[in-house]
Amino acid sequence: MRWNLFPPVFFLCAFVLTLLASLSTPTIHTIDLFRFYVTPPSTHRLTWRFGMTGFCFSVPVDLPVSKDTTSCNPLGLGYPLRVVTTDPTTGTEVGETIIMSRSLSRALILNPLSSAIAAIAFILTLSQLILRTGNHRWLPLSVVVISSVSALLTTVAFITDAAIAAHAIRLLSSSVFVPSGSITSADWGNALWIASGGMIAGWFGVLSVVFEYMKQSKINAKLTNTY
Repeated sequence: MRWNLFPPVFFLCAFVLTLLASLSTPTIHTIDLFRFYVTPPSTHRLTWRFGMTGFCFSVPVDLPVSKDTTSCNPLGLGYPLRVVTTDPTTGTEVGETIIMSRSLSRALILNPLSSAIAAIAFILTLSQLILRTGNHRWLPLSVVVISSVSALLTTVAFITDAAIAAHAIRLLSSSVFVPSGSITSADWGNALWIASGGMIAGWFGVLSVVFEYMKQSKINAKLTNTY
């Protein structure tokens, strides 16, 4: 079995998965960081999906709305999220809850950064496979360093995503005012599980890179002793 095939495969998986997590709502509507549901009395559930750069609001197709049942608000990376409470009789604003500040959401930039570093790690491991590193002694060490940085960054990005989602879910579940009789709930999004897959693939990539580096070092040592 050619073990040197594993590093580029693992880092390709890490790159694709972290890229998908970065392209969550509103870019890809089916991928989100966290969700918020409101089910008013005698009607269907309304859904808000929040992603890295904005959010989408969707309603069931049988409600009396336009044919496009999903509307998105692409706010850009580092968008603030606040919920305004209004008086149902007068319609005036009576309170505000900050769910996610602009400075907090800017931490989500770690996701595209981790995707970019994973892409570099993939290119380096693929180059290592093609060039046969015997005459390129700088390449194995640079692969070990970049792959380790990639795995660490994907881990930090995943922890950041989970912390932000947990914070938002807690506030949405306890602080949002809805009409009497409505049922609310908040839930984790699938972008977290996609990002966790990228993190796991990155660490498997590091292990395979280190294994390949140690094996190549032993071969080079034997050749040196021979001569």
